[in-house]
Formats: sequence, structure tokens, C-alpha cells
Amino acid sequence: MTQLKYKPTRSRCLLHNAYILMGLCMCLLLVSCSTRQDEASPAAAGEGLTTAQPPAHTAPPSGSLPGSPVQSADLPAAETPPAAPLPTLAPSAAAPVPPPVAPPSASPAAAPYTLDILGTSEKLNKAAWQRMLQWRSNIKQYVRKHPSVVLNGPDRKAVALTFDDGPDSETMPQVLKILKDKGVTASFFFVGSRVAQQPELVKQAYDEGHLVLNHSYTHAELPKLSSGQLREELDKTDEAIERIIGRRPVLLRPPYGETNAAVEQAWSGEDRKLVLWSLDTLDWSLKESKPIEKNVADYVRNGEIILMHTTEETGETAAALPAIIDGLLEKGFRIVGLDELLDTPAYSQPIE
Repeated sequence: MTQLKYKPTRSRCLLHNAYILMGLCMCLLLVSCSTRQDEASPAAAGEGLTTAQPPAHTAPPSGSLPGSPVQSADLPAAETPPAAPLPTLAPSAAAPVPPPVAPPSASPAAAPYTLDILGTSEKLNKAAWQRMLQWRSNIKQYVRKHPSVVLNGPDRKAVALTFDDGPDSETMPQVLKILKDKGVTASFFFVGSRVAQQPELVKQAYDEGHLVLNHSYTHAELPKLSSGQLREELDKTDEAIERIIGRRPVLLRPPYGETNAAVEQAWSGEDRKLVLWSLDTLDWSLKESKPIEKNVADYVRNGEIILMHTTEETGETAAALPAIIDGLLEKGFRIVGLDELLDTPAYSQPIE
């Protein structure tokens, strides 16, 4: 029997080699796939799950609590959370620029509380009345420029009763009694020559709590005097008052309300003031109590300095005084001394 032997040809060898090569490629492919799957598994790497923090601009997924971090367990396996796109603004017109705001300015200073001088009298003729009105207008303008001269107190419910030209032996004793009975304080501008004549009334007024103040020595028109005469008028009155009450006043009322720079200079000094008036009862001209009362009742305002007189010719002032006081109190006004009304000392020296 003839035995056949395999005799490879060239073509068969090439084909055989190709099969072997293909098998090797398939093996390599399988090994490669298996390796890639092992690398994708966290457990194969020996690592636990970690918290994946989203980028700062990434919104948390639906259902997470406000402020809580996003956990990797909330995401699909083997996926990275997609980054949310940054918000974009639609094009729009430029926002209007607000106008610059001016810094707050200080509130304007309140105008000084300076009253018109009021009070009327049917006893004055037309020429005399016109002169008085002109003086009132002029002195108000003067006071506004000279802070050491005052017409009235501040805008509050208080007034001062002031009496000029005393002391006298007829009207002033009545006035002092009424003031004591009513429990009211007043301010007296005394003429120095009369102080020497009626020292007991000056002492009584002071002891009863009233102010004793300077009204010149002879009731002269001070602006018409020389500097030496002016100084004498003021100093002699101060000295006469000091001899009786032991104190010198720092409040002066120039006779007739007449003043100028020379008078101010002569009276200059610590706490010194020239005190005029804002309500004139015109008691010296009326000579009747009812018109005197009416001037106060009709015209009184906050801070009023009320002018009256105590002389032998002004007895009706004492007659009008009780009704004046009662009317002021009924309207709610406090009646005080000038030192309290103006918040200023009345004397330069303390009580010894």
C-alpha cells in the first residue's frame, strides 16, 4: 500500500501563517479589552467613593438641599457631571447713570428771634407817633447787628415785667406790694440819683427777690454825652446800687432807649448787656389803667420784655398791674426776672 505524505506548497504555507497571525491578533484584542474594563472599575483599583464637588458655576442637581454638596452617588455610574454653561446676559441698553447726590448740607441757621416793638397810645399826636414808629424800626435794625443789645427774650412762654425811673415814694410801694401778693418777680431799672434818695425801697426790692439794675444817674440822653460824662453816669449809678445791696448790676437800660457805639463801649465788659423792650405799655402817656392793661393783653408774645414805669405820675400803672399779671398767668406765661428770661447774670459780684 502506498503511503501518502503531506507535502506543503508555498501557497499553503502562506495561508497557514496568516491563520496563526490572525489568532494572535484575536488574543491580543481580548486581553486588551479585559484590561480596559478592569481599569474602569473603582473596586479593582482598591479605592472607595469620593465626594465630587461641582465647579463653582455648576448648579446642583434637582432634589439636593440648598447649600449641600453634590455626591457622586447621585450621578450615573462612570459619568462626569456635565458642566452647566455660564449664564449670559442678553444685550441691552446701558443702565442709566444716577445723577450725583449732593452731600447733605448743614441746616441753615435759624433767624434770630427779634420782635417788633408793639404798644399804642391815643394820647400821642401824629408827629410824636410817627417819630416813635421810626425809632422802633431803627432800633430793631440796630439790635440785629449788635448782640450786646437786646429787645426781647427767646421764643418760649415766659415774659419779664420791667419798671423804669424809680424808686419813688408813691407808685413803687404799691407795685412792690402787688408783686409780693402775686408771687411775681420783676426787674427795676433805677435812676442813680433817686437810689440815693430812696435807699430803703431799693433794699426792699432786692430783698424780695427783684432785680436792681442801672438806668443812668440823671436820666440823661447818653449818646449826647462826652465819654467822661457817659462814664460818670454809669459808674455813679453802679456805686449807688452797690452801697445798698453789695452788688453791681451788669444790665443797663439807657434812658429813652437811646444808644450808640459809644454807649456800648462805655458799658462793655463781661456779661454786660443793654436791655431795651419789645412791648411798651405807654403808661407814661395813657394815664388810665384800662388802656395800659389792653396793650399787654392784645400784644403779648413769647419772650416779651414789658416796659412800665414807677414815678409819681404813673399811679395808674399800679392800678393796672393786678389785671396784667392775672391775664398773663391765665394765658400760660411765666413771669420771670430778666436774668432768667435772657439766661444771663444780673450782677457782676456774688453776694458777700
